[in-house]
Amino acid sequence: MKGSGGGVVRAEIARRDLVVHPLHVAAARRRLHEVQTDQEALRQSQVEFEKFLVAAPALTWPEAAAKARYVIQLYAATLEAQDERRRTLIASVLADLTRLAE
Repeated sequence: MKGSGGGVVRAEIARRDLVVHPLHVAAARRRLHEVQTDQEALRQSQVEFEKFLVAAPALTWPEAAAKARYVIQLYAATLEAQDERRRTLIASVLADLTRLAE
């Protein structure tokens, strides 16, 4: 480390902080695999649920409202729905469906 070189000391500390223990890497890889497996299971569960929703028409307004809520919530999770106006509209429609379906 040179002279008053605070920059050199900071660079050395930063370099030391970048050292990652191999056990941490292995744990992170295992956790990533678990997350990916969970995501695939969720996708499969959603596919099965959507097949169930499509299999028969709703017999009551509350059933139709539940289907509509599900579709709106799918849309709400998209990037397009992140606009503040759309989020407000989605929240309003979901509240209406909940209130009217009871």
